[in-house]
Amino acid sequence: MDRYAGQDDEQLVVLARAGDNAAFGVLVQRFQGRVYNIALRLSGERQEALDLTQEAFIRAHAALARFDTTRPFAPWLARVATNVALNRLRRRSPTHGALRRRRRRRKSRGAPAARSEYRARAALSTGRAERGDSGGTLEPAAALSSRSGATSLPRTVV
Repeated sequence: MDRYAGQDDEQLVVLARAGDNAAFGVLVQRFQGRVYNIALRLSGERQEALDLTQEAFIRAHAALARFDTTRPFAPWLARVATNVALNRLRRRSPTHGALRRRRRRRKSRGAPAARSEYRARAALSTGRAERGDSGGTLEPAAALSSRSGATSLPRTVV
């Protein structure tokens, strides 16, 4: 490893691309702290950050052939580490898929149903429903709430 001491990152990348694993090892030693910090900030867990750091270096090694040697190595490696961490977090996040499904459901319901539910809630909050003046919107809202499994519309605080 002493033979790599005076070489800059770009020279080490060229050597690593040529198959010199020791040169890539020097790059790992130089950047493992930075990559770990990125992974730790994004994951929030030490063990997860260690796993992400290792995966980022594996991906970087596999992608060295596509790296543009005219550009600096550190920002490219930081982007690889960020992408690895974000991809893993997306796969593991239970809310990520749930939010996407909720947005799809909301779009499929359509605006008219949402407007009629809003009118029904407004009628309930102003007392129009007690007087029997529903404006013709309580039935669609009741049908909408019975479809979703709710027994009544939520109360609105005025």
